[in-house]
Amino acid sequence: MISNKQFIQGAKTALSDRWEKSHQKWLDEQKKRQSVQQQALKYQSALQLQTELANIFSQMSAPVGLKQIRFPSDLVIETNDKDDNNIYRFKWEKAEDEKKAQAILNRIKGKLNAVIMADCQRVINTAATMPYPDNQYYLGSYPFTSSGFRIVNIIDDILDVEITIQV
Repeated sequence: MISNKQFIQGAKTALSDRWEKSHQKWLDEQKKRQSVQQQALKYQSALQLQTELANIFSQMSAPVGLKQIRFPSDLVIETNDKDDNNIYRFKWEKAEDEKKAQAILNRIKGKLNAVIMADCQRVINTAATMPYPDNQYYLGSYPFTSSGFRIVNIIDDILDVEITIQV
């Protein structure tokens, strides 16, 4: 025969276990929701960076062996869940299927970074000539360019090269 004390203790334990499972499920759902929100924000940022990169690269001749960038969609966003929030990857289609030597890719990286730096400086200089709050709006229109970013790596692939951007 179960005493009242044992019954109450058993009920407490069962309720506590049920609450713990329910709370853990809620925590897991919150973590999942937060992860989805972070991925959505990262993708929105990647879209903005894609637009700014296309704006910069469409104003120059394409590096040898790469196709000319005309539209943001010419740079394909690559997602990598392991990347930090300040790392972005894009695919840039090659003009021919030839493999590029890493030394050539490094030279291309250097030239592209010089173009990026010049454009960053142009945006900052332009904003400096504008009155407040117009300058803030202008800088906000180019969040990556105004704060600066650089290409940290270029990797050859069969049909394209992957550029890794650090902001």
